[in-house]
Amino acid sequence: MTPANAEKPDSDEKETKPKSNSKTYRIVHDKEENKWRVKADGAKRAIGYYNTKVEAEQKVKELKAKNKEAKVSVHKMDGKFQKQK
Repeated sequence: MTPANAEKPDSDEKETKPKSNSKTYRIVHDKEENKWRVKADGAKRAIGYYNTKVEAEQKVKELKAKNKEAKVSVHKMDGKFQKQK
C-alpha cells in the first residue's frame, strides 16, 4: 500500500522538445515595390527590400552566417518556387 499523500508521476504531462533556432528566409519579388523582399517565415515585417535578386541573396547569406541552421527559399519573379538552399 502507498500512502494517500504520496506523489504520483503525472502521466498527462507531455515532454516538450526544445524549439530549434532554425528559420526559413524567403526571397520573393514584391510587385508593388518592384523590388526583391527578404522575409523570415512567421515575421510580420520584411527584413529588407533590394533592387536586385543578387543583393537580396547577399543579405540572406549574411543572415545565414549568423544562424547556420537557417534555410533559404528563393522564388522566381512570378512567385513560383525556384530553389532551396
